[in-house]
Amino acid sequence: MIRASTGGRSLDPDIERAKRHLDRHALEGVTVQELAHVARCSSKTLRSRFAEVYGIEIPRFVREQRLAVARKLLSETDLEISVIGKRCGFSSAPNFFNFFTRHTGGIGPSEYRAAHRVPGNGAK
Repeated sequence: MIRASTGGRSLDPDIERAKRHLDRHALEGVTVQELAHVARCSSKTLRSRFAEVYGIEIPRFVREQRLAVARKLLSETDLEISVIGKRCGFSSAPNFFNFFTRHTGGIGPSEYRAAHRVPGNGAK
């Protein structure tokens, strides 16, 4: 049974529980082992079932979440880039810079911000 209240795509409540946990904690460095514990299965089983249900591997899902949040914060806030990196789960500004640049085709966070800035939006 798919629970409408969770917007779930799986008939497996354990995988749904792991996905909800991942949605809430993706930027905090959640591990596959932690998710497997939440889903009450092995890491290998979780990886397989998650990819089958959602069509994406867990590490890629986390990367995409981090990148989406970073893009949003860069374009919609005046937060310092190092602060954005921390909010996206990176331990240092260089780690964030390298991640962002690698996943945006060589565009750094400052360049991205300059090109995608939402006019009149400086909210923190």
